Amino acid sequence: MNRMFTNQWPSMTDQQASAGQEFIGLSDITEFLRRYAGTIIACLAMALLLAGFYNSSTDPTFIASAQILIEPKLPQHLQEGGEVDLSLDTAQVESQIAVMQSEKIAAMVLDQLKLVDDAQFNRSQSPTLRDRLTKTGAVLLDALGLRKSAWLQHFALSEPAAPPMLTDFQKFRRSMLVFRNGLDVRRVGVSYAIDISFTSPDPEGAARIAN
Repeated sequence: MNRMFTNQWPSMTDQQASAGQEFIGLSDITEFLRRYAGTIIACLAMALLLAGFYNSSTDPTFIASAQILIEPKLPQHLQEGGEVDLSLDTAQVESQIAVMQSEKIAAMVLDQLKLVDDAQFNRSQSPTLRDRLTKTGAVLLDALGLRKSAWLQHFALSEPAAPPMLTDFQKFRRSMLVFRNGLDVRRVGVSYAIDISFTSPDPEGAARIAN
């Protein structure tokens, strides 16, 4: 019986030795940093390079927002039950949001503000790797003062390639896609207020569209 108890429960000395092996001291941390210092520095340098590449090749974006208030209008005979009022009001607000997000409203805004001819609405949604590399190279050349160097003109690093010509329909669909991706319409909590925001690289253009 004593032998079985001894086998099941390790002695206090074994427990202390096991705890000492599992404890991580300052010397262990120092040894780890010394052994993997090169790998850690290389990973940090790679992360900084990737962050710099993304930052230099991505256009800044601006968000403009506006709020409108929906005034519910229900027939008098429907204003007797509180639950009925709440459900109908919610449906009315959601319907207004759906209308604001519709393609018909988007087409009206594109036509009224002449956005189809705007360069910001005739660009691809996500820049290609070549576009990012070209823009990053241009930033580096500007920083080094070599943007107008003659020998770099041979490698076509100073100016991006001209975009392909699009038909009127293609320009309209691309502008529509850019517009709808930048538009955000949502209800403010459970109120009758609707928040309209638009994201664009052009702050003035974003404000005009949101308002």
